[in-house]
Amino acid sequence: MLRLTLPSSTSTPARVATINTNLLECRGLLFAHGALYANANNSKGLYRLCDTDGNDQFDEVKLLKATPGGVGHGRNQLALGLDGMIYSIHGDDVMLPADGAATNSPFAHYAEDRLLPATWDKHLFSGYVKMPSGHLIRTDRDGQKWELLAGGFRNPFGIAFNSDGEMFTFDADMEWDVGLPWYHPTRVLHIVSGGDYGWRRGTGVLPVWSPDTLPSAVDVGLSSPTAVMFGSKSHFPAPYRNALFILDWAYGRILAVHLTPTNSTYTGRFEVFLKGRPLNVTGLDFGPDGAMYFVTGGRRTQSGLYRVRALRPEPMNVAKAAASRAANPARLVRRQLEELRGSRSKAALEFVWKALNGDRWTQYAARTMLESFPVEMWQERALANIGPRNKARNSRGNEPQGPKFEIRNPKSEIGQRLPTSAAAVQGKDSREELAAQPAALLALARVGDRAIQPRVRDRLLWFVS
Repeated sequence: MLRLTLPSSTSTPARVATINTNLLECRGLLFAHGALYANANNSKGLYRLCDTDGNDQFDEVKLLKATPGGVGHGRNQLALGLDGMIYSIHGDDVMLPADGAATNSPFAHYAEDRLLPATWDKHLFSGYVKMPSGHLIRTDRDGQKWELLAGGFRNPFGIAFNSDGEMFTFDADMEWDVGLPWYHPTRVLHIVSGGDYGWRRGTGVLPVWSPDTLPSAVDVGLSSPTAVMFGSKSHFPAPYRNALFILDWAYGRILAVHLTPTNSTYTGRFEVFLKGRPLNVTGLDFGPDGAMYFVTGGRRTQSGLYRVRALRPEPMNVAKAAASRAANPARLVRRQLEELRGSRSKAALEFVWKALNGDRWTQYAARTMLESFPVEMWQERALANIGPRNKARNSRGNEPQGPKFEIRNPKSEIGQRLPTSAAAVQGKDSREELAAQPAALLALARVGDRAIQPRVRDRLLWFVS
């Protein structure tokens, strides 16, 4: 780990000092709260380095959390959230430790959710990968509280917050699967609390239309994602100051992604900001001077540090950015839903229930919040819904309840009604079928066919097939 001090003039050489030689392959570095945080991939952990005696040297190194698993799709970048928390994003080789996250985390109820095993053979990759696959963790400055925020990624190398306080990443594809039905391209993802982005090992990838996953903001195509960073701190002219810059290691490109608020999420387009051959870009940030700094290297290739400056700098309008943060009503509803975790009030439940009729992202947030309420608070209301589509959607809220999962009792009302509700929509409305099929599949996958009455099981299997 090195510290590079840039000179004030080009006639003076840069100073390079060694900070640490024991932490291996630090893919993520973040200076925050007066300390340096390091996601040391080959050392398999998140570390904090402190200067305890004020001599400008990091004399204390503390392991905050060890993370088991492999190192290929490993412990990637770190980011500081607007809430002052440390965000750490991991690829699908990293496993959660036994004490890895609070049980009430937004993404605590993940599962493989497949009926047939993803049999390993020579044509599949990462056969050992298990849920939550690639994932996002949040912790406090001392590493005392850990929350699992989202999962279902493959290998998201970077994480960045826009001026609205929303999270984004650039996730990798499985290049061997190009052209196959379950293929997910490299894509820019809007990360929300509790989000499942569908990556599973082998052929188990969730299709983008599934209500159990969330779609991309932008599909990029063949590329090798590394770092991401918004231009919010830059002195670049608009629209680049608002763009998300994403790095493509394989094809030597920095892409500028221009995002547009769409309901409670974002959609966008991308353009090539700069490219070179070779330009094996690995990381970037914006300095106090508003310029972009990026580095190249990786896999024993030549490293370099580059700077990109605007010829006519335009400093950011802080007041305008703050106003934008509170401007989108649909986004505010989704955020209010995400903040209800742990609530047990009837007013909160009513707010969640109404939000089930929102756009796809609002529905997703409402459903994950509904799952956090005791099932007895809302089961009767769910069963009272008349429409098959609503029944299919609302009954899914029972899946993560563990012992309270009502369909575990095949004589329960939901256990009896779900097959009927699911079968009722077959051949009538393709959108309702898409909503109902995952509900039937989850009933089988999470309960097990032996725990369901044969008649109920057969109807579920018939509908899923």
